[in-house]
Amino acid sequence: MSHPNARLTVYGRGVLVSRIEAGWTVSAAAHAAGVSRQTAGKWFKRYLEAGPDGLVDASSRPHRTRPGVPPSRCRRIIKARLLLKRGPHFLAWRLKIARSTIHAVLRRYGLSRLKTRTCEPVMRYEWPEPGDMVHLDVKKLGRIPDGGGWRVHGRPGYRKGGAGWEYVHVAIDDHSRLGYAEVLSDERDVTTVGFVGRALGFFEASGFTTRRILTDNGNNYRSNAFLTEFERRGIRAIKTQPYHPQTSGKAEAFVKIVTNEWAYAEPYSNNQERAEKLDPFLREYNLFRPHGGIGGQLPITRLSRQQRPWELHLVIPQSGEIVVDGFPVVANKRFPPDLGALIEKPGFLGSLSAYENLRVLASIQNKIGRDEILEALRVVGLEDVARKKVRRFSVGMKQRLGIA
Repeated sequence: MSHPNARLTVYGRGVLVSRIEAGWTVSAAAHAAGVSRQTAGKWFKRYLEAGPDGLVDASSRPHRTRPGVPPSRCRRIIKARLLLKRGPHFLAWRLKIARSTIHAVLRRYGLSRLKTRTCEPVMRYEWPEPGDMVHLDVKKLGRIPDGGGWRVHGRPGYRKGGAGWEYVHVAIDDHSRLGYAEVLSDERDVTTVGFVGRALGFFEASGFTTRRILTDNGNNYRSNAFLTEFERRGIRAIKTQPYHPQTSGKAEAFVKIVTNEWAYAEPYSNNQERAEKLDPFLREYNLFRPHGGIGGQLPITRLSRQQRPWELHLVIPQSGEIVVDGFPVVANKRFPPDLGALIEKPGFLGSLSAYENLRVLASIQNKIGRDEILEALRVVGLEDVARKKVRRFSVGMKQRLGIA
């Protein structure tokens, strides 16, 4: 069948040939038919060779076709695929058959993609109270040479020798996800025992006592010093099953958060600068950062009401009165004009910086100036980002800006 845009049908080809036989030149006949001289010569040659049958479109089927893969070879490929669960590259080496042939057979029989491998069902758990279980882990980080590493200078052309390693010891409560971390020089048993003591003290200051700890099978966690310390404290030490890191998934997830949001969050110029940012990050994590593992809640909110004031450094008043600028704050009475309440996260102008937002608010009563605004930012720890656009702030940074 001729294609839709063909200039010549079988009848048109017959007219073309008849004109040439009548004495027309090939060029003149081609011009009259609206085709090239080569096309007219082709159809006239076919007419001379095969007669009127030569003017019919020939079959597009090739003269020779490659033989199909024998059924026995297909069975070998399918059997190897199902038993070995490997791809065409590996099967080609094993069966001595071309990789393309194996892929074609697998596609023909619907086996080009392996089914999802069966694995143990996901077992999610959470202890009911803070302190029921604390997870421990260690993350090794490369030390940053003075002047910054490749994250500052870029990889191409950066040729500075290794500066060694430092170790981030982490502890996270299973129920509340309250976290604690320190940067230490090694992961020996003595160092680990010292870190654990400080971590347990942090959790006790937060209002709960640790009853169990869960660790992997690292040498520092299997040492006599480590086990003796927990036996002395009356805390049960539990080990994960070898090659099952998912058992301590909360510690693994906390390590990922620490590395992504603190260790690799920005290019640091030296090791000391990175270490100094750890405490502000932990405060942000515990008090202001929504946690995906607990439905977007803040870790601090998972503590009971009796526990929260200790971590927030607040004291529940039992007696006395509250006076702001000489104006007593009394329930069910009008609040002082300069006293406000911050509920959830406040709204700011995202296109303005932190300093500019506070300057707009200060212009309402014109009582404070530039120095007081910068001091307020310094108190809440935002002096380094005073000129940063608020739309780039995290939720915790916006809450601190609201306090300022």
